[in-house]
Amino acid sequence: LVDADGKEYLEVNHGALMIYDWSQEVGPETFYRLMRELAGEKPAVFTNFLEKLLDTTPANRQGHWRNIFSGQ
Repeated sequence: LVDADGKEYLEVNHGALMIYDWSQEVGPETFYRLMRELAGEKPAVFTNFLEKLLDTTPANRQGHWRNIFSGQ
């Protein structure tokens, strides 16, 4: 979903439900904390956010989310 057109950002409307599901899995507090951190980055790079989100995800679920967002 991130590299669909070779750019490192999430296309509009692509993956919004997946991001929501992921936020529920890691917990809203963790998700919103990471969003605030992303908002403070200059420039804010979505792939950095994904890596931080993966770091908060249980090890047995990281591959699932990595496959969805990077196709790896």
